[in-house]
Amino acid sequence: MKIKSLASRTDLAVLGPSQQIEEGDDYLVVRCVDNPGFVWGNYLLFEEPPKQGDLAHWCELYDEAFGTTEGIINQTFLWDRSNGEVGAAAEFVEAGFSLEKTMVLTCEKAIKPTKWNGQIEVRPIVGDAEYEAATELQVRSREPIFPEESYRGFRKARMAAYRALVEEGRGNWFGAFLHGELVGDLGLFIVGSLGRYQFVSTDPEYRRQGICSTLMYETAKLTLKRQDVDMLVIASDPEYHSTIVYKSVGFQFKEWQVGMTREIKK
Repeated sequence: MKIKSLASRTDLAVLGPSQQIEEGDDYLVVRCVDNPGFVWGNYLLFEEPPKQGDLAHWCELYDEAFGTTEGIINQTFLWDRSNGEVGAAAEFVEAGFSLEKTMVLTCEKAIKPTKWNGQIEVRPIVGDAEYEAATELQVRSREPIFPEESYRGFRKARMAAYRALVEEGRGNWFGAFLHGELVGDLGLFIVGSLGRYQFVSTDPEYRRQGICSTLMYETAKLTLKRQDVDMLVIASDPEYHSTIVYKSVGFQFKEWQVGMTREIKK
């Protein structure tokens, strides 16, 4: 199965060294072996959006692939289309699935944002202490619906995967430091000629100080100087304020990524 969308192609590349991808007839089974609780890291990726009557079949395929995997908490499906087409997703929504539509933005030239903060030092994080500080920052900045301890376990697993990619020379995890304190962070990984952003976060106590926009701008500018990178890619919730920040540093809408997920009832 040849992946067409920018989002799915780069998603698969940044899952980490423990990822496993198996090919079915018209879909891929994508696994994050070391993080079964990662909802968008353990899924089926189809070539086409669902057709009427696919609900039972898709759920059977998911159960065949993940039914015996300890720690799986959701059934999750995506499809490799960039125009936002949802097909017969209504059938799934009626059965309890949540339809998720993500905006994918790209940038070929960074723009210095109005809210640029010259006091911030932007550099790759290094060492155990800084990776732990970044993980804890992400936990503090989580949405309230996520329980702290389970979310911490999820973020630790993701950061271990990202760190492994960094150590393989496939990108960096960057921090924004204010007077020596880590106040923001993000990942930026190289996938062919693309740079893919991952998990941009700002410490809740330091928001609205231009930290996110400055971190995005400085890392975009640095990465686009590379001879092997032509374009940067980021995925964002269209209803979340971060999309405005990304656009302020030169990102523009490119495509949609659509998927759906449902919690598995125990």
